Amino acid sequence: MSQSQYDSKDDAFFAAVGRLALGWGMIDSCLEVMCLIIFNDFGGRKIEDEIPWSLSRKIKFLRRCFSTIELFKPVAPILLPLLVKAAAGMEKRHDVVHGVLLSSPEPGLPTQMGRFLRSLRAPYDHRFAITTDEILRDALAANDLGGRLLNLALALGQIVSSRAQKGD
Repeated sequence: MSQSQYDSKDDAFFAAVGRLALGWGMIDSCLEVMCLIIFNDFGGRKIEDEIPWSLSRKIKFLRRCFSTIELFKPVAPILLPLLVKAAAGMEKRHDVVHGVLLSSPEPGLPTQMGRFLRSLRAPYDHRFAITTDEILRDALAANDLGGRLLNLALALGQIVSSRAQKGD
């Protein structure tokens, strides 16, 4: 496709959505690794029968692990707020990443979006307005949180590696 087929005034909006998606990809990957390590190596099997797959279940599982597994209790006050931040940003991430455009993005103006949500009876629509700047702020926050979670996942991996080397 040639460049002329794209409207460059949309570029900032779509780049912001991409940054948000990549930031949340890092968050989700780190939570996945932590769930796997804790499930297999730190007694997570006693908390859940199977490894959680959805983002919300990963957060719930890790909250329970950090609150109940003795090894994590002393550092739970540091770890739990990270999960609170992930849970707090999760809905907006769902809205933007899984939403549909209801208006064309215009620089400096809110873009109208929506998505269908499930309920017990029937799906209903959830409409919202969001600016490129809001999405960028959320993307920066997601990247920051993802970096913190990455450090935590790497630390858990190091503990497992050192245990394996010692024969624990």
